[in-house]
Amino acid sequence: MAEGQDRIRLLDPLVSARIAAGEVVEQPASVVRELVDNAIDAGADSISVELTDGGMTSIRVIDNGCGMGAADLARSVLKHATSKISSLEDLDRVTSMGFRGEALFAIASVSRLRLVSNSGSGGHEIVVDNGNPGEVRAAASPAGTIVEVTGLFRDIPARRAFLKSPAVEARAVRRMLAEKMLAWPGIRFVLVSDGADIVRSAAGDLLSRISDLYDSRLASLLIPVVHEEAGIGISGFAAPVHHNSATRRDQYCMINGRPVFLPSFSRAVSTAYGNQVPPGRHPVVFLAIRIQPDRINVNVHPAKREVRVHDENALFSVLVHALRRALGETVRFSEATKAGRMERTVDEQPLLGDATAQAAAEPGLVWLTPSGPHAPSGARTQDAGVETVPQKQQDAPLPGLGIFEGVRIIGCHADNYWLYEQAGQLFMIDQHAAHERVLYERFKAEYQGMGIARQGLLVSLQFTPTEGEREVLESSAEEIAAAGFSLAPFGPKVWIMDEQPSDVRDGLEALRSLLAALADPVSSAARGDARREKMLATLACHAAVRRGDRISPELVFSILRSLARVERPFSCPHGRPSIIAIKLEEIEAWFARR
Repeated sequence: MAEGQDRIRLLDPLVSARIAAGEVVEQPASVVRELVDNAIDAGADSISVELTDGGMTSIRVIDNGCGMGAADLARSVLKHATSKISSLEDLDRVTSMGFRGEALFAIASVSRLRLVSNSGSGGHEIVVDNGNPGEVRAAASPAGTIVEVTGLFRDIPARRAFLKSPAVEARAVRRMLAEKMLAWPGIRFVLVSDGADIVRSAAGDLLSRISDLYDSRLASLLIPVVHEEAGIGISGFAAPVHHNSATRRDQYCMINGRPVFLPSFSRAVSTAYGNQVPPGRHPVVFLAIRIQPDRINVNVHPAKREVRVHDENALFSVLVHALRRALGETVRFSEATKAGRMERTVDEQPLLGDATAQAAAEPGLVWLTPSGPHAPSGARTQDAGVETVPQKQQDAPLPGLGIFEGVRIIGCHADNYWLYEQAGQLFMIDQHAAHERVLYERFKAEYQGMGIARQGLLVSLQFTPTEGEREVLESSAEEIAAAGFSLAPFGPKVWIMDEQPSDVRDGLEALRSLLAALADPVSSAARGDARREKMLATLACHAAVRRGDRISPELVFSILRSLARVERPFSCPHGRPSIIAIKLEEIEAWFARR
């Protein structure tokens, strides 16, 4: 370039608009987030989201908020147009979901946007095609606003190439919308994807919203959290220690109605639960935080996903206190309470090392405190689909222990083999095989009744079956449904799973194993009971505690109690032994005493 030649130039307005849009609009979920925020700020109590091809073809958001008149409609699509900020000081006390005045402008610069609104004095519409606004015209419209976005990134192939498949984009929208639904349970939400209802949740409270998004079983277990300290209010629910998740995605933090990511939140949750949750597992919490707007900065991320708290240490401390108080003081009763069974939270557990306390909790069963790495402090007490250790209750007499009467637990080897004494003889129990037998018998009873109990998934699992798996899905649909799976095609190649058996950890892994079992030639040729038994044994294997799971002595007692009631307690449904006896003569022979 020649000396003195101008090298600095102003970007074309359309280019600069598309660059700016890249910070706000990354994918269809980003568009839906901004439009839902606007609807909430407009005072809507009903919001519907409609997607076509995961939002890649079209997005439609309908709300019954205050709407806009013709003049506001024309200004709303301009850069930095907002009704929520009027001065610099307002940025220090933002209470609305949106405030920057860039969402509609950014969306319109990378798509075709049609905006229809009615503030009560008649409807109007405006169309903006890739940043070029048209004229405002009269249009028939109900009170509120309708936003239609089509051809997202249509004229920007490089940006469109970064979008995932329609199924993945739809899942991202559902996940994002679930966060908004939990933050605003008083608003009715509907999500429709390619003409099918995905989510439909009436206005209510947080517990009913959790029940809609997860299931009523989880909602019945949750512990209320209500705490106020240092000007910070905490409310919501926490799951007991035995109900945990493989990821932190089931930890929801809402600050002043805004779903946010806050690293100190996850640390506070982990600190509050301590070592009661096993390694690799994470607590499940749904917490709303109320804090003065001037104590947080929401203007630190273009997508408003992150916030900065001025005194994060204080918030950390309040969160830990709130959760510990809730977990330590609340006794949760499951549906099984009526039958005399009770689930206890962290600080309510008996001292498992105290043989007297354990004997009082369970006559006929004695815990002998082991030493070393298998001591029970921090052992897992999870919902394993078996009867929990009952407490003494006048109206619920304890059933007999049958073949395990007088058992004394000695310890555990290799995180799988529990040793117990009975009548002077030594036994070893394989925790996975024994639990597998218990769950198999329970699944068999449920299958013969109303079908295996299910749990709904917050985010539907999507998978692409092989040709062989697809054949089994289509030919064995009724059997698979009775096994606790809710499945449906989601396009020409993809299937979607909305529900899975309630005790299964990884629904997709279990489903693929089930499909493989049903596709096996031997299984395919089998009829009636044999085919059903193979299917139920597969499910039991995926639901049972596994080798390496550090479970509590209480759970071992529970498994033994349930095992005493089945016909074949000494083997798993696949035929492997669950319990073996070691005679004293054998032991003495090993040590040359015989």
